[in-house]
Amino acid sequence: MRKIDMMLTALLLALAMQAGADEPNVTRSFVFQGAGENALACGPVLTVAPNGDWLCAWLGGGRAEPAPENGAVVTRSADGGKTWSTPAVVLPRPGTILELYCVGARVWALGFEYDADSNYTVKRPCRMFSDDNGTTWSAPEYLQTTRQNVAIESHVLLANGEWLSPAYFMEPRAEPLPGGTRREYTHTIGCCVAISKDEGATFETNDEGRVVLHGSIDNRPLGLHEPRLVQLGSGRVLMLMRANFDGHLWQAHSDDNGRTWSEATQMSIPNPSAKVWVGQIGDGRIGLALNPSEKRRDPLELWVSSDDAQTWPVHVALDRYENYTALTAPGERHDAGPGWGKGGAWPGNLSYPFAMLRDGTLHIVYDVARRDVVMANIRVHAIPQN
Repeated sequence: MRKIDMMLTALLLALAMQAGADEPNVTRSFVFQGAGENALACGPVLTVAPNGDWLCAWLGGGRAEPAPENGAVVTRSADGGKTWSTPAVVLPRPGTILELYCVGARVWALGFEYDADSNYTVKRPCRMFSDDNGTTWSAPEYLQTTRQNVAIESHVLLANGEWLSPAYFMEPRAEPLPGGTRREYTHTIGCCVAISKDEGATFETNDEGRVVLHGSIDNRPLGLHEPRLVQLGSGRVLMLMRANFDGHLWQAHSDDNGRTWSEATQMSIPNPSAKVWVGQIGDGRIGLALNPSEKRRDPLELWVSSDDAQTWPVHVALDRYENYTALTAPGERHDAGPGWGKGGAWPGNLSYPFAMLRDGTLHIVYDVARRDVVMANIRVHAIPQN
């Protein structure tokens, strides 16, 4: 009977994945379905290897994060994202991958290791490379930076040919803020950028060999982190940031290709303290993948701007958690019981969107309840105009 119930659940879910899209131009499929001892799936990113295979990486290992069992995993697809291999662990120590990119025939994985008991306040930024299209990987190369406890995120290509990589830091305060013991009170949390002039082969460093991090966007007392970048048609670089305990996105800008930055300001765009994705979508418009809510990471939408991020009149429904509620039953993969707790399963959450534009299609990956990696696809020409 149990086997029949599981088969029925899988069938219903497959039908929901095929027919449950809120926007008829959106298709969805699983990249990974987490179960068992290593069910965790958090923060997926995508790239295409030199041989044409698609690679997807995320924070996996164990059933919760942060935890000693965590590590970065990579899966591959040889058929354009239709099917995926069993994930392979490429960073066995607690750590994650925040970007995959290629320099010539080499694939780079950029991320950080962390101390599992530090709630991510102790980070060691690192990167690894693969010369066989992501099959095997080098040992981590640790990056010394001009800030402490740094996470370097996915880059944007500027009009001047430079790569600009957003980053954030968590530095212990001399005196904690009154009000609590969370990291927002004990650490200064702010955003900055790293610059590469050789397409990511190296980062700009100082005389001591440390990666130079430009800017210190930390004017919000309770912190800003997990930044994303987009260069506007005017040449200005816009940074969007997650702000805990606020209910909105925050923004800053640079008019000198990331060397200096404005102070951060609150936006009118709702955000439930969650990471977003923003970028050019290939037709002169800017796309923003987000949870348009002040408190919940549900639903997931794509907002589109045609006026350099001044307004976002087009809203495309990508996914909502009601498509997965069959998995919250006791014993199912999204059950809040097994692994529930600090960083465990998050029923009701669609988190950490990351998009890749390829051949006129926007492929958006995200995690569902910290258990599954799902990819939503939409042709750019099918996205409504204003």
